[in-house]
Order: sequence, then structure tokens, then C-alpha cells
Amino acid sequence: MLGRLLSRGRARSLARQLAGDPSAANYLSLAQSHVTAGRLEEVIRVCDEALGLHPDHAELRRMNDRALALGREDRIRELQRQIRQAPRPALFRELCEALLEAGKLA
Repeated sequence: MLGRLLSRGRARSLARQLAGDPSAANYLSLAQSHVTAGRLEEVIRVCDEALGLHPDHAELRRMNDRALALGREDRIRELQRQIRQAPRPALFRELCEALLEAGKLA
């Protein structure tokens, strides 16, 4: 619990710093603090915003791609669990789409 409080405080501090200087390095620092705290949705949100301002920044692109892939993998596992419990056509369709996006054609 103490770790969460510290990470939230750090994220707030980094967000204030980012407001004053929207550099790629400050976006990376904020996104990394969200990674450390396990807030995947916030990592994606920060990276999307950052890439709008710094579209050619390789490290931002890499972090965004990794966060999206992790989110996709989480969704695939959740869909597989739901299908085992109560198979429905809509779940199979979403699973197939997610697997195609992840490049898992087999």
C-alpha cells in the first residue's frame, strides 16, 4: 500500500513537470512511473498523447507498442476464460480478432 501511495505521488509530480515541459523525456518518465505502478491503461493514454506531439520518438513508440500488446494478451486470456465458462459466438469472434491483431494466425 505504501508503494502505491509513493507511486501516485511520483506520478502527480511527473505530471506537473510534464505540464511545464511536454518533452518526450518527461512523457517517458510519466509513462514509466505508470508501468512501475502496474497501470497499463495510463501507460497507453500517456503514450498516445506523447506520440501525438512526438510521433517519431522510437522509445515512446516501443513503450506504446509493448503496452498495447500486453493489453491485448490480457484480453485474450480473459476471452479464453469466458469461452471455457460459457461459449458464445460473440466471444469467439472477439477472440479471433484479438488473435489476428496479435499476429497469432495459427
